[in-house]
Amino acid sequence: MRVLYISFLLLTANIVAALPDPEHSNSRKAPGTVVIDGYRLVDAEVRLNRGDRSLKSSLDSLVAHADSWLNQGPWTVTSKTKAPPNGTIHDYASQAPYWWPNSNTPDSCPYIQKDGMRNPEVDNYPDKINSIKLFNSIYTLSLA
Repeated sequence: MRVLYISFLLLTANIVAALPDPEHSNSRKAPGTVVIDGYRLVDAEVRLNRGDRSLKSSLDSLVAHADSWLNQGPWTVTSKTKAPPNGTIHDYASQAPYWWPNSNTPDSCPYIQKDGMRNPEVDNYPDKINSIKLFNSIYTLSLA
């Protein structure tokens, strides 16, 4: 997944880097975006509508990546197979991968760190991975 995310970032950087300076662009009002410069989005749209081939392959890759998200999800905190310690699957749960139950205490607390040894209990709580997928899919789909 990390490779896919890095590839997507490089693709986005390619699109943004290929765009002209916003001060010399068209007069269309730019959206008030936060993550990507709205002027560059307008410039990209104008250039694509004019048939700019230098952006066409990047756009095709972006759309293909966005299409791949369409059949995934939904990602919810209730999709856990095991309830977290508070007893409800309705709460976000996350566990540090290198922390293990303490076998010297009756309640297994406090957890102890075992560097380099991944605790398989982490897989019981996919909320962090699911939230990353959710955010990445929203970003990609909205950009496309």
